[in-house]
Amino acid sequence: MAAGWTLVAMQVSALALDAPLLALTARWPRRELISGSMAVVGLTCAVAAAAPSYAALLVALSFYGLALGMATGTSQAALMDMAGGQRERMISRWSLLGAIGDVGAPLLVGGLALVGAGWRVAMALLAVLAVAHAALISRGPPFRADSDEDEENGAGNGARAGSLRAAILWCCAGVLCALLDEILVAFGALRLDQLGATPFQRGLVLVAWVVGQIAGLAASGWVWSRIHPLRLMMLCSAGCAVAYAAWLGVSWLPASALLLLLSGFFGSALFPVVTAQAYAALPGRSTTVSAISAVVAVGELLMPVLIGLAADRWGLRTALALLLLEPVGLGIVAAAVLARGRGSGGRV
Repeated sequence: MAAGWTLVAMQVSALALDAPLLALTARWPRRELISGSMAVVGLTCAVAAAAPSYAALLVALSFYGLALGMATGTSQAALMDMAGGQRERMISRWSLLGAIGDVGAPLLVGGLALVGAGWRVAMALLAVLAVAHAALISRGPPFRADSDEDEENGAGNGARAGSLRAAILWCCAGVLCALLDEILVAFGALRLDQLGATPFQRGLVLVAWVVGQIAGLAASGWVWSRIHPLRLMMLCSAGCAVAYAAWLGVSWLPASALLLLLSGFFGSALFPVVTAQAYAALPGRSTTVSAISAVVAVGELLMPVLIGLAADRWGLRTALALLLLEPVGLGIVAAAVLARGRGSGGRV
């Protein structure tokens, strides 16, 4: 439950404020907004590193979540405005760069554990990196604001309402992508601890999962023009579900690392497809999609708490099995949308 509440703290303030703030950013200077948000991320990381109690850590992470949500939401919206019909490809690149950065997280914590340091030192280092990131962005070029392509093309109210519903549905489906993400890292680390893994070994196993994501995202670069994105999502959902289910049943650490690597490889395509479909439903209105995503993030807020409750009541392995809802659920969504002849991009 402590692990669950730590994740929730990052989303509490963001849930209340991210949606209205993101909706207002359509006409705000995006470069300054992203730079300022990253500066706040650095400040909150520094405060978290010096937190004298668990309660103080939760408060710092609450503001961290709000600032990071603004930075990533605005950045993703700006990227989608520039992507045009290459949304899946651009989101894959976005995810690939993020996954490469994620490799450093477990390696950083595991490496610091080896030399006798802890998470406070890690948070302090992240504070320095975030401030440096903010300084680089502040010197970069400006981003263009939203433009409502539906309005420019003379789309009727009925078509626009249908597009809005489609965007909401895809954003809701995207909530499932939070399961095999930070939640897997938090509760997967506890599972590896039960198996007797040292902090460094846990870091290596979790890095294998991220390495699988990187390999999958790198391989997807030539896929988008050859297969319909929703068909790819169905295939990858099945592969991810099989590999992850097998991971739940193994106790040998090398096998655990291999199966997590496969889970990451197949699961890497799920987020890009779901996100691209949401933005494609409302072309030129990227901040609206970002705001919708922030609203439906209430599901992400509840997930770690529910997983923590399940772990306390029925055991950690049962709770981790619930994470199968992501590949299974998204596979069903892709099949249903394909059956109705909807979805965007790629070749059937």
